[in-house]
Amino acid sequence: MAAAQPEAQPSSFWQVLEEQVLEEHPDVPRDQLLPWEAWERKHRKRSCDEATTSEPGAGSSGGGGSIAEPFWDALEASLRAEHPHLAREELLPWLKLPRQRRQPAAAAPSAAAPPPPDDTDNGGDSDYEAIGSEEDEAFVAGSSDSTRAGTQPRAAIVPLPDTSGNRWASRNKHKWQCQSTTTKTAPATNLFLADELDKLAAHYKAVGNDEWRYFAFSKQAKKLRDLTWEVTDAKQLLSVRSFGQKSVDKIAELLATGALRRLETMQSTDRAQALAELTKVHGVGCKIASDWYAKGITSVEAAVQSGLMTATQRVGARFYKDLQVRIPRAEVTAIVDAVRVALRATLGARGVPAHAIDGAGDATASGSYRRGKPSSGDVDVLLCRRDGGSDEGLIEQILEYMKAAGVSVHHLTHEEEVQRGRAQRSVRTATCSSYRGIIRLPGYELHRRLDLKLYPPEDFAYALLYFTGSDHFNRSMRHYAKTLGYSLSDHGIVHAVKMAGGKDNCVRGTKNLFEARTEQEIFEKLGLQYVEPSQRNTDVVPIGDAPRRLQ
Repeated sequence: MAAAQPEAQPSSFWQVLEEQVLEEHPDVPRDQLLPWEAWERKHRKRSCDEATTSEPGAGSSGGGGSIAEPFWDALEASLRAEHPHLAREELLPWLKLPRQRRQPAAAAPSAAAPPPPDDTDNGGDSDYEAIGSEEDEAFVAGSSDSTRAGTQPRAAIVPLPDTSGNRWASRNKHKWQCQSTTTKTAPATNLFLADELDKLAAHYKAVGNDEWRYFAFSKQAKKLRDLTWEVTDAKQLLSVRSFGQKSVDKIAELLATGALRRLETMQSTDRAQALAELTKVHGVGCKIASDWYAKGITSVEAAVQSGLMTATQRVGARFYKDLQVRIPRAEVTAIVDAVRVALRATLGARGVPAHAIDGAGDATASGSYRRGKPSSGDVDVLLCRRDGGSDEGLIEQILEYMKAAGVSVHHLTHEEEVQRGRAQRSVRTATCSSYRGIIRLPGYELHRRLDLKLYPPEDFAYALLYFTGSDHFNRSMRHYAKTLGYSLSDHGIVHAVKMAGGKDNCVRGTKNLFEARTEQEIFEKLGLQYVEPSQRNTDVVPIGDAPRRLQ
């Protein structure tokens, strides 16, 4: 009678596997490499028992001293039976690793251990073997290219563990806006109604500083854009959450007349018109404009003459009419090119050899320009020094080169203090330096807003994702990360532990969990499909035409 298999034997394989995988990736937490480690032991024991009773050598993985392929087949079958909704890569993250790394080291010989595979059997035809071969060839090809380029290839990225209950976030990630690549559509009538409610919300916020009404009307506008059916009767909305009788009455008035008498009345008051003009000046919000109006100031010219403006507000007042005009895409390109030329000149002046300048620094346009929009409200450029040199004073030097090239530059950051030598033109926060200004290129008529932000290489990918937008896309991605148990910002990903006292009460970590080199790696680390910048716009395209009275 054969001796009974010792209870400890099935775990010997897991011990070898865990040691091998952890040795290959010492910086990756165990729960990311071995997600099934927390399962009950009986599930893992069953996998081993099934494998050890399989025919020796069949479908072997190749290579002397490794565990027979039936074990891997039984392992995968067991795991997929336990979690049929998960992808193979989520259950077996080391599938993405090269074949030689996925093969655990041989366990010490024992009577109960599975026999080694036949060295002559190199034709394993399991699904595991097929995927391994294709990925290994890709890895080898990528390695040689990366080695010639002077950069080390990055191993397969294992997504962060999902700490939401029952992996709810990962199983429902397709519901997030940051994973939607299809153009959103809505009936034209609904979009008209939503735009009017947005105007009402904006008025309450700008003139009355009424955050509650602003939130309520903004939420109703979003609901209208999300409807798949056309609103033809205001009473239809009584069944839609967030709409009460007063809101339905406003919708009925819009459908009947194409306008809201209340909104027109509020917008026609002297106070509303004065605040609307004053808040167009950079640095002037609703509170400041209201205080000025209470003192009898009703126009930008009167505000300038009053002596109440700060240096930043005076600069904004000089060019506020120019700044109301959107910037054509071609002009944004010209501004970004001017910044790049100044960056190259700055790096050259700092001793960077001409042949190394291209790789020593980076100037990348973000915002709506990077999302492919035909025009922009301002120009956002992200800067990065990648050669390890100091970036202290880099922005100031870039601005000096732009001025020398004939670019008109006006600072919105401490202009008077800068002129007196008491402050820097850029403001450093944590690891980021930022600058806000107004410029005009030679040969162009209007002045434009320019924002420069300087990030270290380890933060640049996160900053590029953050400042590319759109706002809705960013909120969706940050909310998804928060649901997973993390906080995503322009500096990295950190743990976010929920605490008692409210759904938004959480403690955020300080250590970045993943140093990303590209946006794609950030998506992959969160377990998301990469979305191209041009697909991150959340505009809603109208279906059909609204009735003539609403146009």
